[in-house]
Amino acid sequence: MADAEAIEVVSAVSSGVGTVLRVPTRIGPLTTEDWIIVTSWEPPERIGVIHTGLVTGSGEFRLEADGDGTIFVWDEELDLPLAMGGALAEMIARPIISSIWARNLDRLAARF
Repeated sequence: MADAEAIEVVSAVSSGVGTVLRVPTRIGPLTTEDWIIVTSWEPPERIGVIHTGLVTGSGEFRLEADGDGTIFVWDEELDLPLAMGGALAEMIARPIISSIWARNLDRLAARF
């Protein structure tokens, strides 16, 4: 992931519901520490997460059958705090973050 500087498992469990990840994140000059908690675990089809750092929200990663292939679906809904500009910053950041995530997905697809 282009925006993640590291992904560190910080919980006693390293997979499944309850796994906690610390993810120092950088987008340009802005840095934050994302804390991600796995909230649902249905391998191999679905993983749900919540973000509990400065940026909060929820997300889901799904694998869906598509003919002879598979589609990887990445849904995230994130909220920026008022200190970071709140809803206005979200509107400005949305195309930037979407571009970064698209590159992340391209990198993931290139690995397979």
